[in-house]
Amino acid sequence: KVANSALRAALTQTLKSYRPNLLAQLKEKREKALQSEVETFKVLETYAYTDDYEAHEMQRCILSPFYIRKEYNGRKIEWAFAQYLDALPEVEWWLKNGDSGKDYLSIRYTDSQTGELSLFYPDWIVRFTNGTIGIFDTKGGITAVSQDTKDKGEELQRRIKKLNSLVREQHYVGGIVRFANGKWYANNADTYTCNPMNTDGWSLLEDLLV
Repeated sequence: KVANSALRAALTQTLKSYRPNLLAQLKEKREKALQSEVETFKVLETYAYTDDYEAHEMQRCILSPFYIRKEYNGRKIEWAFAQYLDALPEVEWWLKNGDSGKDYLSIRYTDSQTGELSLFYPDWIVRFTNGTIGIFDTKGGITAVSQDTKDKGEELQRRIKKLNSLVREQHYVGGIVRFANGKWYANNADTYTCNPMNTDGWSLLEDLLV
């Protein structure tokens, strides 16, 4: 028993000594992943769609026609946002991003609940007439206040800052987008918060272009 106790104490001390190194390795791994996350993304000439999608003619969608899934959670708000973008004079073109695969824009982020790196596919890529590129993700209802949305929203802001620092000739804006009080609002704060009862901390989407 004495030997076992001594061995247990030695193992405990070893684990305590190793923990800082492990944490440092994990931090370095995350930093390297974030440093390599500015992937090259380009709009393809064609995309494949299944029978789950339906086609709509839109004026400013860079793809003609615009395809949207017939039924899914979030369709109502995404269809409304597509119509909003299509009618906005400040929009040169817009693209509905996919939700998986290498052909679409993805952002690595850390899930704060699991500590795991995951991929986030923001819903919309928009080029405005002043040359600004917008990266947005529409949320409605309870999804706008979830921890997952907070993780993605804050990582999106870090990504936008990184893009603006690395790509001097291009300006980027973006954030989580919600519809409230008859208008579209975007959250471009470093720390994401969402109160369903008000729009404190949120900006009118059009104001991001000023």
